[in-house]
This record gives sequence, C-alpha cells and structure tokens, in this order.
Amino acid sequence: MNPKSNSLSLVRIILISAVIASMLISSVYAYSNTQYGFSITAPTGWTTSEGVSGTVVIFYGPTMTETGTDVNINIAATPTTETLSEAISSMKTDYPTEFSDYSLVSESSRNIGGLSSYELVYTFTDAGNTYKQKQVVLIENGQGFIITCTAIPSNYDIYLPTFEQSIQTFRLTPTLSPSPTIPEVPSWIILPILIAGMLLAFVGYKKKIPSK
Repeated sequence: MNPKSNSLSLVRIILISAVIASMLISSVYAYSNTQYGFSITAPTGWTTSEGVSGTVVIFYGPTMTETGTDVNINIAATPTTETLSEAISSMKTDYPTEFSDYSLVSESSRNIGGLSSYELVYTFTDAGNTYKQKQVVLIENGQGFIITCTAIPSNYDIYLPTFEQSIQTFRLTPTLSPSPTIPEVPSWIILPILIAGMLLAFVGYKKKIPSK
C-alpha cells in the first residue's frame, strides 16, 4: 500500500474523530426548552438553574468578589403582540425608571442564527453595586425572547467573548410537551472515550497495512 495513501487515510480518521468530538461536546452542553421552543449552549462549567426570578433559565458563572454575585446569562420568554422595534422602544422608555442610574452604552441590530434581533448594552446600579448588561431581544411568531448577560463593568470585557459564544448558539426549536432531561455528561468523561476510540481505530488501521 502507498505510504502517502496511508497518511491521507490516517488524517481523514483524525479529522472525522475531531468533528464527532466537537458535535458530541456541543450537544452535551446545549440547553433545550421544549415549552418555550429554544435551545442555547451554556458556557462550559457554568451552573444551570431554571425558573429563577421570572426567567426560563439562568447560567451562573464565576462569583464576582466585588459584589458577591455571579456573572450570568439568563433567558426570559413571554408572549407579545409587539414588533421588535416596538419592544425595543418600550424598553428604552421604561428602563430609565426601572433601573437606578441607568445609562445606555450602545445599541445595534444583529442576526443570530438567521433570526433578526436587537441588542442593548447599558449600566445600572443595584444595592450599591454597578453592573453592565447586554440584552439581545428576539420576537418570532408572537413569542418574545430576551437573552441577558450580566457582569460588573471592570470584568465585562473579560466575559464578553464567553457571552457572545453562548448567544450565537441560540436557536428556535419545535414547541413540544416536556420530555425527560438527558443527564449532562462532563467533557472529562467524553474526551477520554473519544481519544480511546481514535487510538483503537488507528491500531486497527495499522493492522490492515500489510508488512513488507
């Protein structure tokens, strides 16, 4: 057998294994809610909690020593008859009275997985602490979704890539009756299994190569 052909086949095996590993890890950490019809992937290692303070789900990250609160991402969902532009207009009108020391930092239209959305970034104070939040708003088929990412101003930029990575995984899914939740499998269990499978595939492949 041609050594060059052997090398190419080995490369294909490794690439296919890497793709499968990526798909498995992504599916393991994806949160899916059949009641509200969406899925989103939480940052690795963050804690998931449902039904807290009127949200559908919250992903808790590291605790901020300055405030004693956690960096977090939460998703709220509610039926609405408003358009996206109307909802944003209402939020910009209401927030200055709802939040202490509210200050709009930036706003822009954006697209997430083919869905039109709008982003607001602002600061406010609560219990003497200042926070910075990014909110991404989507409205599809009369259902409104708000993805909120919260940190303190001094570490907001540190967690911004993590926020964005999770936001970009948001997808709408069919609304079904609740089904049993598949237990989350840690990556430290998946990765060794995948590596072992790659090694076994490689060993089996080498056995097929005829000796000279």
